[in-house]
Amino acid sequence: PLMIATAIGQIASTGVSLRQYYTHLKQQVAIALETSGYGNGNVQTSVKRETAMSVCLELAMDNAHAQGLADILSAAAFVSAENIPFKLLGGDTESVEKLCMMNLLLRTGKETYSMHRVHQRTARDAIITSVTGGVDGASEEELEDFLCTPEQATLAMRAVLANFQAESCSTWRDARGCIPHMEALRVHHDILHRKNQLPANFNHGFYAEIIDSSASVLHWAMKDRDAAFAMFKESLRLQ
Repeated sequence: PLMIATAIGQIASTGVSLRQYYTHLKQQVAIALETSGYGNGNVQTSVKRETAMSVCLELAMDNAHAQGLADILSAAAFVSAENIPFKLLGGDTESVEKLCMMNLLLRTGKETYSMHRVHQRTARDAIITSVTGGVDGASEEELEDFLCTPEQATLAMRAVLANFQAESCSTWRDARGCIPHMEALRVHHDILHRKNQLPANFNHGFYAEIIDSSASVLHWAMKDRDAAFAMFKESLRLQ
């Protein structure tokens, strides 16, 4: 069902026919199988199915990137899969609706969305290739980089938490809604940090700032003193 929904989303957002999409998908699956060493021999049905699913997901991510939606994908891919506030997606209605049309985001409430965990994982793992050089006789060089990084989720979280004021209860609701997403972002940040895969331009100062802000939210708006203390300690360590 996820593959079908993803394929329908890409067809709807690009305007290609079902036949065109299916032909392209078959071609890309054949290339993927050959690259994996299966060649033209007999391939188990389960392998073909898994490869087709992977290719379908990768094509959807490439399509989103081509339509300039990588920043919103990044924001959604590094937070919790459920109840993602519209503000954490950057607040651009048109772009968010495009991702909904692609079936990469699902509207679950008036201002909340969800993203399937498989879509999140695919977005985090997706690689884009760029070509540099080729000018004044220089040879061209292909560079690979991750399509999505935690930078956008960090910036979006920082923008939302900047409005939190401990003495103003009207700011507490939005801030409390960020905490599950902050926890998810911390997990992904720590994994990338251990793998040395954080982008070179990742703003560690902004990340420390949202850790500190989250600690304040936990302390004042959620009355979770233990969690707040642990978060404050982490903020100090990062700073």
